[in-house]
Amino acid sequence: MKKLTVMLVVVAFCLTSSVVFAKAYKFYIVKDKKGVCKVIEADKKTPKTVAGPYKTRENAEEAKAEKCPAKKK
Repeated sequence: MKKLTVMLVVVAFCLTSSVVFAKAYKFYIVKDKKGVCKVIEADKKTPKTVAGPYKTRENAEEAKAEKCPAKKK
């Protein structure tokens, strides 16, 4: 009986942790009203999304330089 209980707890833990990791947020590049681009973490695109999704913030920051270059004065 103890083995069964332990096994059920382990299976429940594995299932819940896999659901949490599957719901991992992604990173998107968005542009606000003033034309400033930012990297945000979201689960889906927004109307202001310029590019994305990216797996990591670092990848999104690198792409931001290309997709949304700084304005020259």
